[in-house]
Amino acid sequence: MSTSRQDVPSSGWHVEIDGENGHTHTPDLLDDPQRVPKTNDLPEITIPVRRTEKWLDPQFERADMRVWCGGQRQPIDRLEKVEIQDGKTVLRGRGGVELLDPVEVQYDQDAIHEAARDLIEEHTPYAANVDAPNVDVEEDVQITSVTTKEDFINEFEIRDTDPIDIGNGYIGLHKSCAVSDAVDDSIANDGTTISSNVYSGGNAVELTSQGDRVVFQIDFPYRIPNEYVGVKIRDRTQGSSDISFRWNQTEFAHNSSDQVTISWHELGKSSLYSQGGGYQTVIGEDIDPDRSHFLGIVAEGSSSYIVDSIAVYDTRYNYTWDNYAGGTGQYLNGPEEYPDRVWVSSREIPLTKAVVGGRLDASLNSTTTTTDNSTPHIGFSQTQGRFYLTSNADENAESTGDWDNLDTPGGSLKVGFALSRWGDDADRQKIPAEGFRPHRVQDYQLTADLSTLPIIVNQSYNDSLRNVLKDLANRGDFVWEYRRDPKTGEQSIEWTQAGQRETEIDVDEVSYTVEKDSSQVADSVSVYGGSQSYIARFQADIGNSVGLPNTRIQELSDTVRNPRSGVRYERNEDYEIDYENGRITALSDGLMDDDGWYEVEYQYQTYGDYAVSGVQNPRQHPPQDIASLASNAACAQAARIIINDLQTPQFEAEMTIPQETIPWSLADALHVEGLETGGQALKIRNVEQRPGETVLTLGIGRNIGEIISDIETRVSSVSRNS
Repeated sequence: MSTSRQDVPSSGWHVEIDGENGHTHTPDLLDDPQRVPKTNDLPEITIPVRRTEKWLDPQFERADMRVWCGGQRQPIDRLEKVEIQDGKTVLRGRGGVELLDPVEVQYDQDAIHEAARDLIEEHTPYAANVDAPNVDVEEDVQITSVTTKEDFINEFEIRDTDPIDIGNGYIGLHKSCAVSDAVDDSIANDGTTISSNVYSGGNAVELTSQGDRVVFQIDFPYRIPNEYVGVKIRDRTQGSSDISFRWNQTEFAHNSSDQVTISWHELGKSSLYSQGGGYQTVIGEDIDPDRSHFLGIVAEGSSSYIVDSIAVYDTRYNYTWDNYAGGTGQYLNGPEEYPDRVWVSSREIPLTKAVVGGRLDASLNSTTTTTDNSTPHIGFSQTQGRFYLTSNADENAESTGDWDNLDTPGGSLKVGFALSRWGDDADRQKIPAEGFRPHRVQDYQLTADLSTLPIIVNQSYNDSLRNVLKDLANRGDFVWEYRRDPKTGEQSIEWTQAGQRETEIDVDEVSYTVEKDSSQVADSVSVYGGSQSYIARFQADIGNSVGLPNTRIQELSDTVRNPRSGVRYERNEDYEIDYENGRITALSDGLMDDDGWYEVEYQYQTYGDYAVSGVQNPRQHPPQDIASLASNAACAQAARIIINDLQTPQFEAEMTIPQETIPWSLADALHVEGLETGGQALKIRNVEQRPGETVLTLGIGRNIGEIISDIETRVSSVSRNS
């Protein structure tokens, strides 16, 4: 900014405004200018001058302005507004105008004070005097404990195409490869059983005459999209053969070529992947978990065809296509029945405190594996899943991941498990002899070290730098202001929090009132989150209730059907449902069969609560609804956040400062000795200019509306990256 072009008096007020051609104008002051200091905004000044329309001339639009008082430069840079009134013209100036320039910036996860310092240093000529906030760290805070089927359902959102199995007290893997022996596992066999040490289990089926067939029933517990369905046969063709391969009685491949050596070969295509068209369809349809499928191999003419084993598999995972029966006719080691590696991650748990450390304790059914580089891992992410901190599962299956002093503090937590397959039994009388068991997580507990360090998560800005700093300050309870050192002229942005700096205000020179409000103080609260959909399968027990995975089911949200036939059943005619406790009863005079398997789809409400331990006669806060919370753990953490804020009373103060003593700096006016606030620092909530005085409204603590709004903002930020 320009410096004075005239002599500046050592007393009183002096104002300069630059016009065209480098000419400097000095307005005639009618009265002392009025300072308008501001926090989280730009300082302003109101200057009454002799009435004239001169200042309306375009040359003074956004003109450089300099103001001195008692020979000291004031933090004003530019003429912003001109107002013509009866008997006078009012000039309004503003300082820190570099902050009005636009900026575009994206934050994934950053400490707010560091983000503010970088913005100031990179986009302005001002010094960034940024105070690192005083932070408290609460260690070993329990975030979630997962032990039951309902817990796992609440914490994990599983797609119907994922090979993920949630059962009673575990999360693990479904079979992704249906491998069958032609002799042992076929449901129809019109061929001839032959023996040789080259066959799995020592036996195979030979089809020789027209109409000879072997049929396999294929069942999967999850949906495999048709583009990921693979079919392999371990077979051999000797001489002329005419073999049809059929899926649900529809032919999808045909074989008439010689294949003298027994080996695995792919049906339907020469390779799983085509450069031109991506994955190729084999059977032409998804594998539906709600019904059985049938793979038939049929001789349509005289043949000499031998089938040993078949495999229908999910091509997204890798398998060992073992072709050696040990020379003794033992069962083949592969293909394995379960995926080689699946990463399972939980729902995001949003937190309003920063995660700076954590610990994950998990119990697994096994940590051995039959696949290279597929040892189970446990881990968590405080970066919305962008990367996970992982640890190898221990040999005793009681696994712990402990991470302190995280380089990147986070605003949420996710748990992740890398699961694979295990099982190795050379004497097993069934194919495969390896990889026939899945890894399962049987329970886990997640704790974290939580810091009061304010952070910004998943936020982008395209706005003026002033507005960006405003938003950052509001998110972290910071206060900032533009300053100009009256002696050196150095310009700076001061960034701090309540109580971190000494005040310039003498309490004896101001009038004030302080109000203490204990009406919202509470020790416990319940939080109801959003509705989630779930489909549960259950076996009817006529006249007796059967437990469902969830409680707090929403009334009238339930639909019951037969998963195979699609037949729907009527509430209160065929079944009754206990919504609160999550139980369903098939009625004796209804259409449902005893011991039959059925499917119920419903909506359930997530829920969590928190209470301060050891408090006699705890004060219960009314239940809160936060529809954006998608898991019980998120609801429980929200309840904990609410009580942490509401355990102490709120204070509100109003301070009236005479104009002659009001300082430009209000960032320091946050901790005034003599104000009875229990030693806590005050946050400026409003600045109001009145004739001859400035009125500050200050406060300590947040009301329930502000707490809920903060939680919803954090959830929204996390959701943008989920």
